[in-house]
Amino acid sequence: MNTKYYRLLLAATAVMGLVLVPGCDKNDQKDENAGPFYGSLTDIEGNFYKTVEIGWGEWMTENLRTTSYNDGTPIPTGLDPAEWSNTLEGAYAVYPHENVDGLDSDEEVVNAYGLHYNWYAVETGKLCPPGWRVPSAEDWDGLLFYLIDNYDEINAENVGDFLKSCRQVDSPLGGDCNTNIHPRWNRDEKIVIVFPDEEDPHSDFELEYSSLAGTDEFGFSALPSGQFSGKGFGIGYKSLFWTSGSDFLFRNDYLTEREKAPAFLLQPGLYYNISKTTGFPTRCVRGDLPERVPRYREP
Repeated sequence: MNTKYYRLLLAATAVMGLVLVPGCDKNDQKDENAGPFYGSLTDIEGNFYKTVEIGWGEWMTENLRTTSYNDGTPIPTGLDPAEWSNTLEGAYAVYPHENVDGLDSDEEVVNAYGLHYNWYAVETGKLCPPGWRVPSAEDWDGLLFYLIDNYDEINAENVGDFLKSCRQVDSPLGGDCNTNIHPRWNRDEKIVIVFPDEEDPHSDFELEYSSLAGTDEFGFSALPSGQFSGKGFGIGYKSLFWTSGSDFLFRNDYLTEREKAPAFLLQPGLYYNISKTTGFPTRCVRGDLPERVPRYREP
């Protein structure tokens, strides 16, 4: 009797956007066999960010922390929940440290997970420095399809694991990946339905739980920064980033609050119409996309 597995794609996190400004320093030598090729970027306020080259583009590996647009204009902040929900202007918020065990100040939250921006801030086109941009839907699909098309072990169901930071509570990878110090993922599990009788899908089944972990083999280091909607939620469980050009967010599904156990699955082509006043972290990219980027479906 063969055992048949049905994986529930109840996954957590995604990829979208970036925010920065002047100055980029890169390593002078590039060894194609030396693993991720890192550079750096400094925004208009002097915040330093590590970058990494993946395929055709160079991506920030950290979430934006700037409180000013790239022309020096301050980005509004400090809105109360009602103001945040009704504003039609760009704004940023700090995820409340009171909601995060292990972080004792707003500064610690920002250093670990960056700031949360609404879509009106992205829409200005002034979050990234000259030569850099908030990633479009095509940028995100281009990143994922580059990995899927060029690495035999990567497919649409597991590509997220290769972009996700390995920092995780009870990570099965051990070493420095196994940590409860922020920034990090909470314990990550995959639910598997096991049908004892392959020929009878209505037979009794059992649930198995297997531990998952991101490998971060390309240095992208996606972290679960959550979201802000007048209050913060989701740190440790989900990672979502803005796209540019529309109010669509590139993301994957995540386990419900009831299940309390996220699994990371970054799946190309999933776009959701999200409120423009929701706050998400942002990243920037630079580089020329391939002429044609496949899409699973249009937003």
